[in-house]
Amino acid sequence: MLYNPFASSSSDESPFSHPEALNEPEKLLAAYFSSSTVGLSILDSELRYLAINHTLAAMNGIPASEHIGKTVREVLGDFADEAEPRLRRILKTGEPANFEISSKLARREDVGHWILHYLPIHDENGVVSRICAVVVEITAQKEMEQSLRDVGGKLRKEMKRLQALLDVSGIIASNWNLQETFPQVSACIRQVLNHEYAGFEIHDPSTGLLVR
Repeated sequence: MLYNPFASSSSDESPFSHPEALNEPEKLLAAYFSSSTVGLSILDSELRYLAINHTLAAMNGIPASEHIGKTVREVLGDFADEAEPRLRRILKTGEPANFEISSKLARREDVGHWILHYLPIHDENGVVSRICAVVVEITAQKEMEQSLRDVGGKLRKEMKRLQALLDVSGIIASNWNLQETFPQVSACIRQVLNHEYAGFEIHDPSTGLLVR
């Protein structure tokens, strides 16, 4: 489930915290990404938050107002180990970065999954002075994919067991000579269970006992 502790915020509230820190192009960018499913923030050259929308603040588990003026590391903790090198590379090269990441944030109990786009913002001299971070959380999708993989794996395992059972039944029904059928039965079982030794027991109706 998408982590959103601030989902009860009023719809009249601005979707972006500290908008006065933005220049005109950044305001247009903020308006474009005002969607409740896309996180957006603007960082300065020291990787401090100048502005952030409430969607990204909810993903981080911290109110938007508490981001302003703080660095990525102060807000995100160990997650900055992944983010900072990419952000500093953008400041140096001016090239955007796009990547997918899985990590655990300080204010989140479980590991989350995100797609991130870091976009350089140049000043009038062409120098990268700010970075726009666009974030889409895909935790729910990842959990669904894992659930489907788990179910598929269990289904394949059960189908394999069922097929082995049918094969064993067919072998025994076609030939009651245990000396001949046992190796075939053992081979079928080996396809499902890794084993070095095998045996089976048959009910003896004359004695009521199981004969090994």
